[in-house]
Amino acid sequence: MDDGSNPIIGLIVFLVLLTLNAVLYCFNAAVQNISLKAIEEYDERMKGKAGKLNHIISHPDKLISTVHVMTMGMTIFTGLYVVRLVAHEISKLFLRNVESGINTTAIYYIAVVLTAIMFIWIIVVAGVIVPKKIGVRNPEKWAFSLYTLTYIVCVTLTPLTIIIKGLSFVTLKLFGIDLNSGDENVTEEFIVNMVNEGHEQGVLLASEAEMIANIFELDDKEVKDIMTHRTNIVAIDGERNLRDNVNIMLNEKYSRFPVYVENIDNIVGIIHFKDAVIIHEQGEHDDWRLVDIPGVVREVGFIPETRNINDVFKDMQREKMHMQVIIDEYGQTSGIVAMEDILEEIVGNIQDEYDEEEENIIKKEENVYIVNGTTSLQEINDILELGIDDENYDTINGFLTACLDRILNDDERPEFEKDGIAYKVLEVQNKMISKVQVTLPADEINEETDENIDKNEQ
Repeated sequence: MDDGSNPIIGLIVFLVLLTLNAVLYCFNAAVQNISLKAIEEYDERMKGKAGKLNHIISHPDKLISTVHVMTMGMTIFTGLYVVRLVAHEISKLFLRNVESGINTTAIYYIAVVLTAIMFIWIIVVAGVIVPKKIGVRNPEKWAFSLYTLTYIVCVTLTPLTIIIKGLSFVTLKLFGIDLNSGDENVTEEFIVNMVNEGHEQGVLLASEAEMIANIFELDDKEVKDIMTHRTNIVAIDGERNLRDNVNIMLNEKYSRFPVYVENIDNIVGIIHFKDAVIIHEQGEHDDWRLVDIPGVVREVGFIPETRNINDVFKDMQREKMHMQVIIDEYGQTSGIVAMEDILEEIVGNIQDEYDEEEENIIKKEENVYIVNGTTSLQEINDILELGIDDENYDTINGFLTACLDRILNDDERPEFEKDGIAYKVLEVQNKMISKVQVTLPADEINEETDENIDKNEQ
């Protein structure tokens, strides 16, 4: 096991390779996060380095290949040479201080394993993680200061990178993969992972990362997931006169209202509050039925409740509509969706001066929560971590009604327990549970639940 090699020389070479590897990772992280504006500002002072950095940013293949070659070379050198020498010295030192009779081969291999673990930790922490964090923290500084050294390393390793790339090309060809085809698909999962990594490294704010993730989720949601349900629609009776309808609209907080004839399942259009007020001020049609006044009721679109949110958004943009009526499979009105509902799926809740702050889940005591009956099961599961199956029900009202197996009267206040969770109905309106008290088992309570509620209220 002793070939006369000096472990000090091996350690020095390892430290040099580790330093160069750290430089490459730091530089690579810096150029990935540097802004074009910063490059332009530095250009006047850095004697043309900005143009070279722009070239690297536009063509990162060579830098990435060099980083891989350096890491691979350092790892191979460490595994085949440094670890062996250091382990040999450690085993000799150990055997020198213990009694004879111990299996020297076993001691040596134990030392190899421990030494390998130590060097892997050093390479990962000092050669990869720490340099990347440093490069992300101050990309302008490190991109310009490390450019020259990185350029020298890249040029020096060019022959090796060309050989490795050529071997990779031939190997992949055997599997029917062409490196030069340029048809690699960037998947949604890849982009989301990049966004999450950017957030973890401090490049993206939490709100920015969440917004990007929400955009991708639009394709996975149907319009029924975000609609205002028919029971919560504030609609205008088209057979009533203009004066009465204007008074109704004055007491509401909306600017657009669906207009129906006979019942909510026969929506004939929408009316803008502004249009109604203008005609009302003229005083000529106050006693007319709303549907008889020319031009006041505008056309409205009808869509199935299974329609994709992203498609609905594009249609509303193209047709310049701010509201659509959602129809279920029986041809009845299921709900309505407004442009604001879709935007809230991306940017979060949008509050205007007329909106009242709504809290679907309110903490009453240490393990007791008051929940709005229309709160979605997904929201409840996310915040209270109840684990309720949300495939068959959309809201807590639907779940509780199924558990009770009957429709409640407005004066009923039943209590029951399911899966260790106690439910107490506090309020019933129009045969729908509008408020319920949820009591969790004491061992289910944790700080994360309270943090989820605080986050939801914000």
